[in-house]
Amino acid sequence: MNGVMTCTISHDLAVRAEITDDQVYQLEHDKGYRSDFLAHCILDAEKAVIGAAIALAMMINNGDEIPKHIPGSLVKLLLRIADGSVIPDVYIDFVRNPRFMHRVASLPMADQKKIISSKSFDVVVVNEDGRYTTRQIPVDELTPFQQKIVIGDDGIRSDREQIAFIESMAMRDKWRHEKPAAAGIEVNVRKGQIIINEPTILTRKDLANYMSQLA
Repeated sequence: MNGVMTCTISHDLAVRAEITDDQVYQLEHDKGYRSDFLAHCILDAEKAVIGAAIALAMMINNGDEIPKHIPGSLVKLLLRIADGSVIPDVYIDFVRNPRFMHRVASLPMADQKKIISSKSFDVVVVNEDGRYTTRQIPVDELTPFQQKIVIGDDGIRSDREQIAFIESMAMRDKWRHEKPAAAGIEVNVRKGQIIINEPTILTRKDLANYMSQLA
């Protein structure tokens, strides 16, 4: 990258990565060494993730106890990397955004590869006049809601599918404000539950409305 951009480097980080003083000196003074070192570290990152996935799978296969400091969601992801259903780059590229990482990991392999290689997404947005338009937004700048717009349960959404999703969310929000839940019924969106606490008669439309709140 050209220009006057500068970046502060943490000494503690270098120590943690076991980068020696001699390596630091060469990184400061040797352009070729910097390029080679970067390529080596990127390759090592991929090897490290693959190695961790294989080691974890071996531990599972041999009945070893999984270290308690490894979150269950990460265990599941690494095991899916080990069995080949998730590409290692999903972890390498999105580990700082766990929710997005797991969303991408749930997709078919072809969509995972497309997202990894994409610099940006075509995202449908609503203008102030209520009309739809499509904007290119870098992957790392997508808001949580835009992530939901672009990526569905079955893969990357088309423009038409994005519009349908946006409209369904708008209808759900409108219905929530206009019609409260009937007495004895609780809708827990976070847990994905409709709780019926007492005998209640629901029409097909009522049930559809409650289900739409969980979409």
